[in-house]
Amino acid sequence: MNQTKFLKIGLLALLPHALWGQDVATCRAELKNDTLRLENQQVARVFRWNRGHLISLSLTDKRLNRTWALSGTGPDCAFPGHATPEGEGILSVRQVVGQPNEADHLEVNVSTQL
Repeated sequence: MNQTKFLKIGLLALLPHALWGQDVATCRAELKNDTLRLENQQVARVFRWNRGHLISLSLTDKRLNRTWALSGTGPDCAFPGHATPEGEGILSVRQVVGQPNEADHLEVNVSTQL
């Protein structure tokens, strides 16, 4: 039986404000064309969407105004026998209200078919 497998990558997109003293309202995740951008007021991370098989493109420290271009050409996470993306990736973003043991934060999930 051919089973469809899904890879669910939970991205800890942005550090909670308890660690950095920032408001969750400054956090965002945006998928535009083939580019996924995760950012807050401290950092930004840019990925090529690649049908949900994310490829890191750059990391920016906004406080230092410094960007590092990343040179990888393949997906950041790959499994043997699944080199070519199948299906389309799904992006879900939700704001999580903090609990006593965690701060408010933005939760970003990328689900993709293997």
